Amino acid sequence: METPMARAEQSPVRKLAGMDDDRLSSLPDEILSYIISFLPTKFAVGTAVLGRRWKHLWTRVCNLDFDNTIWGCCHGAKSRHRKRTRRDEYFGFCRFVDRVLSEHKNLDSLKRLSLHFEEGYPYSYGNRYLWLKMELGSGSLLEEIDVNFKAEDGTGPTFPMHRLPEFFYTLTHLRVLKLDGVVMETGSSVFLPNMKNLQLLRVKKVDGESLGRLLSGCPALETAHLETDHMKIDEYLRRKEECKLIASLPCLKNLTIVRFHCITHWAIEAPSIEHLHLRSVFAELQFLGSSKFPCLDSVTVLGSVGMIWELCLLYFLQQISNAKELSFSWQPLATLQVRCDFELPAFPNLTHLKLAVDASILHRFLNSAPNLQSLVICMESKLGDSMIRREPVPAYTPECLLSSLEKIKIVNFEGVEDEKKMVAYLLKVGAVLKEVNVHVPRRRGPEFGKLASLLKLLPRGSSACEVLVFDEDDYFDDSDQ
Repeated sequence: METPMARAEQSPVRKLAGMDDDRLSSLPDEILSYIISFLPTKFAVGTAVLGRRWKHLWTRVCNLDFDNTIWGCCHGAKSRHRKRTRRDEYFGFCRFVDRVLSEHKNLDSLKRLSLHFEEGYPYSYGNRYLWLKMELGSGSLLEEIDVNFKAEDGTGPTFPMHRLPEFFYTLTHLRVLKLDGVVMETGSSVFLPNMKNLQLLRVKKVDGESLGRLLSGCPALETAHLETDHMKIDEYLRRKEECKLIASLPCLKNLTIVRFHCITHWAIEAPSIEHLHLRSVFAELQFLGSSKFPCLDSVTVLGSVGMIWELCLLYFLQQISNAKELSFSWQPLATLQVRCDFELPAFPNLTHLKLAVDASILHRFLNSAPNLQSLVICMESKLGDSMIRREPVPAYTPECLLSSLEKIKIVNFEGVEDEKKMVAYLLKVGAVLKEVNVHVPRRRGPEFGKLASLLKLLPRGSSACEVLVFDEDDYFDDSDQ
């Protein structure tokens, strides 16, 4: 007699779903190798235990991903009686990489190479094991390289392993290059015609000539993120030597420079740039070619700036006057807050503005942006008495307050008299305002109710304007001050 279980196993639904077949084993070897290539190499090699057919599939994967932190997690103990030491883990990882590189059948067809290495291990063996076995050249099909040497103390010593071979800088198919904690020695020849994305983090011993050669050797580069370790202001000012970088990047759209203090003068030609992000840049930044960028969408300038920046700040503002979004922390504009003999350029396309400045600078920006739609004002405590010394009520009303400004957000509102007058003025003359959000710091909790009631009772120039008051901390993203 046929049981219900047997009938279920023979059901058409079960056959249609293919549950009686091993669909994975029916795939060709090429597809199986492609599938397991998305695993970290440690786990891809581990598929060899699945059967005789799987034994050599990993040797043809198109991606190699070496991560010694994963290796350490997978090998917690050598035996029941003796735990594995850091040295054991390190040498085991090195032997594993040696085996993979020696048994791989087609290194020239690799698409992606990733090496994440946590420092703090003995280097007597590991200094030589990787790059000497990577016998690749400009004919390699590598499209992405991700190398990360993570030091326990944030910087770490420099070892031969950090120096990349010259063939890295002549890979014609390379599209993405991410280097973290390496020594950047580009050599005399750099040619990466298909490079689209370049990320340099904590690079060691970089100079303007090498970096300029690398950037200029990437004619198709679209995104560049350049970042080094932190340098104090006094260390920068004590530097006597000057380091200049010159590069032409016709396709560059996104540029981020963070704490790149080893370069004192930047001269970049980037007519297609759309997004510019600067954080703690102690350097003179000059854009060559067109004085205004026709495609510029957003500019963010955060953190401290050097004395050199003060000399070219207004010229820089003129160059970015086509931007649609601007975000400035208080340090970059600090030099303008003590001056009255300057004029800001017109920002005809500006729709979103975020500033941490006093009332005088704010009024100048509002007057220069006739089409502004959204405004964020950061009442930073570091401004000291500058807001009290200024008269917050201007003699004339900026055009944007009468025709386009619909949303205002005020951050870190302390409730001092000058701040109240500024909010009252914006509410009174804002003819098309729809929403005003005021964020009061939590430390002003006992006064929150009083401040909220006061702000909501202020007269408004727009009947549709809604005032919302929040009891929460919300600060400008300015962690590198």
